[in-house]
Amino acid sequence: MAKSKFKHEKIARKSVFICAPYAGNEAVNIYRAKQIARMLWDAGYLPIIPHTSASFFYELTEREQALDYCLNLLDGCEYIYIDLEVIPTAGMMGEIAYAKSKGLKNLEVK
Repeated sequence: MAKSKFKHEKIARKSVFICAPYAGNEAVNIYRAKQIARMLWDAGYLPIIPHTSASFFYELTEREQALDYCLNLLDGCEYIYIDLEVIPTAGMMGEIAYAKSKGLKNLEVK
């Protein structure tokens, strides 16, 4: 078996679910989620971005499946990061309530 030339050591990072709006102005909201993800990555965390990973769902007819997908992503996370610069949407409120029920802490990065 050939030896890998990949020499980078993995950095252990704690996973953080990004709780931010998706519906409405999707392009702007996805861009914002990516900005948050970059900030979290730079702070040493592993951002989980439902805005991009759940984009295969059709928002108008598969909203419930998309929300279920997000809750399943939350199950694998150690923290939730709530975008406090927006008014929470119904989807965000559901994610926040679920995270609280699972004992996830809200991560604040400065």
